[in-house]
Amino acid sequence: MAMGDIASWAANKHHGEGAILTGKVFISCGMASSGEQKAALLVRDLLKNKFGLTPYVAITVQSLDDVMTITKELRSSDYYL
Repeated sequence: MAMGDIASWAANKHHGEGAILTGKVFISCGMASSGEQKAALLVRDLLKNKFGLTPYVAITVQSLDDVMTITKELRSSDYYL
């Protein structure tokens, strides 16, 4: 399903056109390819700009502090993708 299709489906199926949601979304992102990362960033932008959600995407993990930040963000999120 294309990103535009996802936005259309979500807006029309659940909340009506232009609905604003609230909450924080943790977006799980594979790091195997730049395509996966680009898709995660497109989803992030869609959730933020179209639905008013607060997305979090963890793309690079390089240290224990990064892992702890990701754990904190996941724990404080309302939704998980």
